[in-house]
Amino acid sequence: LNGAKRWCTGADIAGYIFCLTRTGPRDDKYKNLSVLLVPPTAKGVTITPLDHLGIRGVETKDVTFDDVELGPDAILGGADKWNQGWKQLAGRALEVEKLELS
Repeated sequence: LNGAKRWCTGADIAGYIFCLTRTGPRDDKYKNLSVLLVPPTAKGVTITPLDHLGIRGVETKDVTFDDVELGPDAILGGADKWNQGWKQLAGRALEVEKLELS
């Protein structure tokens, strides 16, 4: 895994960092996305504090991923959910929303 996640509240105290990641070609912006659970202590994860205004009860961080290696157990819902991240996050919820707007 390579990339970054901005405005990640509590990344340094979380058991896992929840990441919607591109896991295939960009042929469709809603396809080829997977939800990965990344341990903040994994090799290649760098967590940096963000200096910002507002409540500081739980700090907000920038997280950088540099060649983080993850196994299939990191996929939310298991290997069958590879490239199904958008459906997991918004599938049914957006179907109801579309119906309400029509």
